[in-house]
Amino acid sequence: MAGLLTEAGLELLGKRLPLINKKQRIAIIDESVENEGKEREKMLELMRQHNIEGNTDQRRFEALQGNFDFHQKRVREMLDERAVLQRELAIAHMVFLEECLGKTSEISEALLPVVMAVRKELELPLNEEAYRGTMRALKERQQADIAKLLTGLRALVEDEYQRTSQKE
Repeated sequence: MAGLLTEAGLELLGKRLPLINKKQRIAIIDESVENEGKEREKMLELMRQHNIEGNTDQRRFEALQGNFDFHQKRVREMLDERAVLQRELAIAHMVFLEECLGKTSEISEALLPVVMAVRKELELPLNEEAYRGTMRALKERQQADIAKLLTGLRALVEDEYQRTSQKE
């Protein structure tokens, strides 16, 4: 039993690491978007000052506009990348959830002989076949509920991705 738990834990840990990496990449993009946004705002403020001062230096204004456009473009590109990563992460989380539930099911099945042995040792009778049937029915109901949940989550992820893709 300990070997099964260790194996499941290590396997799931290995599958969790790419999720953590994607999440960290999203955080880096968020920070970069914030920095680019600040630079864009600086350029906008310099353009306002240029206009308020009545400055007629067109080359300076064009340089400011070019810098503003550059930062604006970078923000858009990073937000597009972020939307893709968030979608990928959400889908990967759902796959990971299914894998975790599969491991839980394997562990539950492996526990059945342990439960039976403990009950026998404590002289607490239990109809093994009835218990197996109850556990099987519970597992099927849980799988149906989880499938329904994941279907709803997938629809939400796709809707959010479509909404953010159209906005930008």
